[in-house]
Amino acid sequence: MRRPSALVFVMLLAACAVAQQPTPGRKSPHLFERAGQVPEAPPGARAEPEAFEFELSGYHYRVARHGAGRRTKDGAVRLFNLQLEGTDWIERVYFSEYDDNVVVVCGVRDAETGAGFVARLEQPSMRARWKAELPAFNVGQPLRDGPHLYLTGMG
Repeated sequence: MRRPSALVFVMLLAACAVAQQPTPGRKSPHLFERAGQVPEAPPGARAEPEAFEFELSGYHYRVARHGAGRRTKDGAVRLFNLQLEGTDWIERVYFSEYDDNVVVVCGVRDAETGAGFVARLEQPSMRARWKAELPAFNVGQPLRDGPHLYLTGMG
């Protein structure tokens, strides 16, 4: 994993401050939802989930901690892969719909450090239209205001 830059983190904080004020004429900001962990960890426990699940637009999504994913609806299955680096594993997933695509924000870890990424998955193929690495760990709940995405993280 790459080490985060202090300048990038300051830029993320500034973007979050701007996100507090919705732009006139736009819909109100949209918070992403957090995917459920499988198995579900008890409150206050720090357990490593084996997968994450969520529902969006009538589809059921399951993302394994190593990045392999599956979308199902009415018996039809579409596989996808978020392609993690090396020994990384996903520790949290946030999701939202944007222009009929699925946007996921993931916090990832390896044995020593943490980071994150954002991926936009095209429907119906589930191919990644793009993926951007986040130079921060402990990624918080994202906020979308129109086409703009605001993120927080540490480091």
